[in-house]
Amino acid sequence: MNNIKDSDIMKQIEFELEEKHVEEVIHTIKDEILKYVDKRKQFTDYLLEYRKKAIEEYKDDEDKIIEYFDHERFIKEEAYKSFDRKLIELTKLKVSPYFGSVEFKEDKFAPEKMYIGRFGLTLEDEYEPIVVDWRAPIASLFYKGKIGKSSFEAPDGKIEVDILKRNQYVIKSGELKGLFSSEKDVKDEILQEILCSNTSEKLKDIIMSIQEEQDEIIRLPYNKSSIVDGVAGSGKTTIALHRIAYILYNYRKQLEDKVLIFGPNMIFMDYISNVLPELGETGVPQDTFHEFVIKALKLKSVNSYDIFLSSIFHNDDEFINDYKFKNSAEFKCKLDNIIKDLENNLLATEDIVFRDRLVASKEEINEMFLEYYKSMPLYRRSRKIRRILFNKLTSIRNEIFYEIDREYKEELNKLSDSERNIQENNIALNRRMKIEELIRNVMKAKDELAYLKGENILKYYDEINNEKDLNHQDLAPIMYLELKLNGIRHDGEIKHIVIDEAQDWTNLQLEVIKEYTKCNNFTIVGDCNQSMLPMDRENVLNNFESILDNNILKFKLNKSYRSTKEIMEYANELVVNTDIVPLVRSGEKVKVEEKVKVENLAQKIEEFYNKSKEKGYETSAVICNSIAFSKEIKNKLSKELDVKLIDSEEVYLNKGNIIIPVCYGKGLEFDAVMMITEEFDTPKAQYVMATRALHELTHLKL
Repeated sequence: MNNIKDSDIMKQIEFELEEKHVEEVIHTIKDEILKYVDKRKQFTDYLLEYRKKAIEEYKDDEDKIIEYFDHERFIKEEAYKSFDRKLIELTKLKVSPYFGSVEFKEDKFAPEKMYIGRFGLTLEDEYEPIVVDWRAPIASLFYKGKIGKSSFEAPDGKIEVDILKRNQYVIKSGELKGLFSSEKDVKDEILQEILCSNTSEKLKDIIMSIQEEQDEIIRLPYNKSSIVDGVAGSGKTTIALHRIAYILYNYRKQLEDKVLIFGPNMIFMDYISNVLPELGETGVPQDTFHEFVIKALKLKSVNSYDIFLSSIFHNDDEFINDYKFKNSAEFKCKLDNIIKDLENNLLATEDIVFRDRLVASKEEINEMFLEYYKSMPLYRRSRKIRRILFNKLTSIRNEIFYEIDREYKEELNKLSDSERNIQENNIALNRRMKIEELIRNVMKAKDELAYLKGENILKYYDEINNEKDLNHQDLAPIMYLELKLNGIRHDGEIKHIVIDEAQDWTNLQLEVIKEYTKCNNFTIVGDCNQSMLPMDRENVLNNFESILDNNILKFKLNKSYRSTKEIMEYANELVVNTDIVPLVRSGEKVKVEEKVKVENLAQKIEEFYNKSKEKGYETSAVICNSIAFSKEIKNKLSKELDVKLIDSEEVYLNKGNIIIPVCYGKGLEFDAVMMITEEFDTPKAQYVMATRALHELTHLKL
């Protein structure tokens, strides 16, 4: 009994000490905010004073004045950007300065205690940080799985330490609300609290609850490519986004403005849009493959991704077969053979002769094609050779012109003054006619070399495509031809690419993005059980290794943190190849209704929304198999019921009642889900529907 009381007393003392530490740190943060506001003002005053002097000095030189203001604007923007960034960080820290601490000991040194926060805080002229940024290498100690011997990667190499204790804090509005000692396993009380809370219309960061296996991936060097095959709810998206925040923090000079994110659709991109800004990173481009290629190639006649999805989910056999074929190894082989045929057709079959003079022999031309410029894309190669031949033609033209001019002068010199008066005009006319004929001959010769300009790729692809409408499955092949024939490349420099929901990417998509951007470093995350598009191969993620030519690190994440144990066990039964380990978080049993009549759907859906609202859920979603069926369901509901239909990429999520087709559900999560399925719905589609639910799942089978 005394031991229990002593333990409680020690906990209370520790809580009060930590409470005092929170107050001290927040007081320091407030002082820092005032300092930065004052620094910003001083900088503004300095600029104003300096501007007065500059204007007075350069008042008679307009160019100098313009140059000064351009320079001042740049300096001001950069300085204000730095001040404002720090002020934003300090303002966020003021509310919750840190979320964890770790006590550790290096060999021969006294024990240290380090507090971990969203952002770091080190006072001017001081070495020891008050709060360590979660992205700092040493902060990895907080995310280790156990107390005891451990290590972290410092700039000078690995440092061995002994972890003595780890604390987690709940600090809200500047007040310490909770203190937990934790070994960061799945029984972590804070993790349970986070997972049991309701979701919102935006994805949240997970810095407080990053697990050890997630942290290992996040902290990889930026030049290491990784493929993460993770089950639904394993945190793949949040891992990828936190990885971006980590590498930008640690490799900012190398990577700033050089990172690119690909997601499955614009709804998803909007859903994740808050995470990086909350972690202090802004301006990282986010796009879908579909939109990225359309913009890169300036295509104007491609059907929208919505139309593509509708054709797939309406089970249009002809369309699906076309999709499969254009993303097959067989089709890529066909494209390569076409390129080879084009090369063979461009090879010279005879010498190029101009007015009985040899411009270039066929052997010389073919040697340029097959040896000298072999590394160049075909049409760039042919245009290069065409320019060389034009230069040779120009040289011969100049020789002939000089001969005509010499003959003209010689003929004039032979004439007496009286003969010149009579014949000079005729001789000049003859000269002009010879020159005009020479020009016509040159133009004709150049026209005969027009085939070396190369075809318009889109026009050429239309012939391959039998003039059919262009769809999503045509984008990768078109870009492949543009790369191989015209050698296009991305304007900017990209050094790291993140691809989320990669299970619906194809080898050709990855190959063209890699070649177009010249980027060799990728973070690819996906779940093969959530593949929504028809593929001939079961696990597409395994096929990506052959395309990424640097050292690939592969990770398999089986632990799900999203849904309750009951929901994940139900989802496990829907697909064959899954080995999900659900977090021990129990909830309500999954409600299943068989042979539900369509005419009863409206009543059941309205009851579902009402019950979800009574339980305090923030987001409640009805998920079905297609955009068309989603619209049909929406039309059945009472007009007075506030329901948002997600029927295109232009519609974004918000809180409340949602109707959404499964094709737009990838990566999203909702407090309560009602999935409506028909007999022909694939197990994978049903699996995706089920795994969107956090707390409650209802399954209506029509």
